[in-house]
This record gives sequence, structure tokens and C-alpha cells, in this order.
Amino acid sequence: IVTMLEKRKMMKFLSFCSEYEEHQDEYEMYIGKPFVQFLVSQDLSSNLVDYITYSIAFVDESTETLQGLKSTQLFLQSLGRFGNAPFLYPIFGSGEIPQAFCRLCAVFGGVYCLKRSIRSVVTTCDNRINAIICTSGQRIKCSRLISSVSLLKNQLNLGTHIKEVIISRAIFITNGSIDNVDEKINVITIPPNSTSEISNTKITILQLDSSTHNTLNETCMIHMSCVSHNKTAQQDLQSIAMKLFNIPESPDSNKDGPILLRSLYYNIRSWLVVDSTGTHSTLPGNVTVTSDPDPSISYEACINEAKTIFHEMYPSEEFLPKIPDPEDIVYEDEEINKETHVIKESPITNETVTEDTSVVEDTPVTTVEDTNITKDTVDTPVVEETVDTPVIEVTTITNDTLVTK
Repeated sequence: IVTMLEKRKMMKFLSFCSEYEEHQDEYEMYIGKPFVQFLVSQDLSSNLVDYITYSIAFVDESTETLQGLKSTQLFLQSLGRFGNAPFLYPIFGSGEIPQAFCRLCAVFGGVYCLKRSIRSVVTTCDNRINAIICTSGQRIKCSRLISSVSLLKNQLNLGTHIKEVIISRAIFITNGSIDNVDEKINVITIPPNSTSEISNTKITILQLDSSTHNTLNETCMIHMSCVSHNKTAQQDLQSIAMKLFNIPESPDSNKDGPILLRSLYYNIRSWLVVDSTGTHSTLPGNVTVTSDPDPSISYEACINEAKTIFHEMYPSEEFLPKIPDPEDIVYEDEEINKETHVIKESPITNETVTEDTSVVEDTPVTTVEDTNITKDTVDTPVVEETVDTPVIEVTTITNDTLVTK
């Protein structure tokens, strides 16, 4: 609960965050330091520090001051943009986002090859990749390869510039909302060490009602996630579910909460690039690796990483320009676009093939041929098992608006 005095202090601080760029002298000495330290210096109580850090900025204690100020400002700018909540969520779920990009890519000549992964890579004597061999046996030539860490970690030396993170997730279907708030999208954050059941990791809860077309009428879908600190997702998250939901078969659950109708717990193994500059020194010159989805519920890291890679490849081009009207698209040669190009097999000279015998057949592969960039992510949750395929479900920031998915 926020007192009246705390409310006045918080409103004053939020007013500062809305235009923090104009007051650099107030935070200059905290650049490069944790955002939490800057909050404490503003005479904010520990209650307000947690509230701003986890429920407004959606960051953690390791976040630096500039990023914390930017995230707080983004939250404020998103309020009232498309409704009362500062979040956006795609109707029918986050699976609609890769479909939309797939359609956009195809319109401009991109090609998607699904249900296959990288079995081996073909390198030349000057340490460059000029082709990959799919699990289906198909050979695909490429001038540049962009791939997630999870697809290349068995074929190439990625050094010590990547790290593994195990994420615990749970999906619940209930007969009502947790807090009885009439909002289509609601995000709840439980700070680290806030209860005896929670360790030093925060838990994020995303609540969606039936208007998002993810669940039936008069029910809610609730996603819960955190960085794993136990063996299974159920061990990490079940105690929180007991406090929030009325579980008929459990006498210790919250009898005043919404009734839990269905539940699913699962773990995800995610590989993150911690030093993109360092990976360049251990990889072929025309290979770029990307992180799997991180533990947050935001697409911000994914978008920033994609933008950085794009500008490295095409520094003079605009990143994600406005989509033109279909009637305004003019092709230079309509006949060429209708032709089907077939890559013929050719003898391999001065090439090295690196095999991987531990590839799952149903994992997609993405290659870049000249200027066509495609990137696929397949969500394959497995109950109570750790898998190598990432699942995305999060809150993102695009065009100055938090996008929840």
C-alpha cells in the first residue's frame, strides 16, 4: 500500500522521468550504476523503489540507471495510448506475430523452409560459410548466415560469450481474474524475496481475458514465468499458484481466489548472447548468432538485437520502414518473380563440412540469401522437461508502446 506521502514523492519522480533527458545533471553521476541506487538517492522508500523497479519500469536490480529511466519513461508514454493499460497484446496470441512477419517477408521475395534444422555447415578454406545442409538433406547456399545460438552451438565454436538460462513457465485457465480488475491485459510482478516461498528471482504474471481470443468467454488465461532455481517449473511456481487460485483438490489454496480449471508447468532452456563482439572473434566472418528469448515478458531485447544486426549488415537502410500499400508495389520484372530457381548440386572444393548428429528433425532453419532475411522461432513447450527450443510469451516495446504478448 502506498501512503499519501509516498504517492507525492512518486508522482514527483515520475514527472522527472517523463522528461529526464532535460535534467542530465541529476542522474549524471549514476550513469553506469544500478537504477536502484539512483532511486534510493531520490529519497524514495524501499516500498517505492520496488514498485517503480518491478511494476513500472519492469526491470531488475542489475539494470543500469539510463535503461531504468528509459523504461520508466516508456511506461508513462504508453499510458492511455490504446486504452487504460500501457500494454498491447496480439489477438489470438503471440503466434500471430511470426505469421505476420512471414507474410510480409514472402511479399518481398523471402522464402521460409519449415520442419528442418541445421545438420551441418559447409565452410571454405578462408573460414567462411557458403552453405548449410538441412536435416532433410537439402543443401542451401548462403552469402551470410544468421541463426539462434541453439541451432549452431553443436556445429561451431561459440566460445564463452554465451550463457544458458533455464526458464520456468506455467499456464493457468481460471473462471475469473486474480484481482477482479476489469482490464483486458494485466501484468503483475512479484519481487524477489517478497515471501518465504520466493527466492532471489522475480516472478512475472500476465493475465488475459477472453477479449484477446486466447480463452473461452468468462475465463482468463494467466501466464507465470521466472528464472528457474529448482529442478522443475512446478517446484518454482506452484506455491504462488496456491496463494492466487482456488484449487478444489487443495485445502491450502486461496478459497477466495478464482477457481483454477486447468494448469500446465514446463521448463525452457534458453541460450543468450552476452557479448556479441566476442562471438565475432570465434565464428566465421559471415555468421551472426542471436539470443533465444530471454526470461522477461518483453520483446524489447529481441527488437534491439534485430535492429543492431540489421544496421551492421545494411547501415544505409531503414529498419522496418512503413509497409507500402499493396497497390503501390511495383516489381522490376514480373516474369522473373514468377520463376522458380533451383540450386543445383556442385562439387565441394576446399570446403569443410561440420556435422551435428543431435539435431531434432522438427526444428526450423533460417538462412540469409543475399538481402533476404528470415528468422523463425518454434514454440514447443514440454511438460516438466527442459527443452532446447525457446518459447516466446512476453511484454514488448514497439513504436513507444509496451506490447504484451
